[in-house]
Amino acid sequence: MITESTLTTPLPIFITSPLDFSDFCKAILLITCENGFECKSSTKYLKFITTSIEFYRLIMHLLNKNKYEYFSIKPKQTNLIG
Repeated sequence: MITESTLTTPLPIFITSPLDFSDFCKAILLITCENGFECKSSTKYLKFITTSIEFYRLIMHLLNKNKYEYFSIKPKQTNLIG
């Protein structure tokens, strides 16, 4: 079921490009606040979850500007009745 909060929640961003994690986080902190994102890592990618749509757009702009490879997964939508 899609609710109002799920419509405004930014999608997770999965970064697949190799990068310097420390330098990248410093760059993200410059454009967002300290609590503006959550980051998790695996051997295949970094997963960023932002706290707002504005921070999501800023991070996407940074990724595009620096030509990083990334993807987002759009949640499966269900039909709304009414």
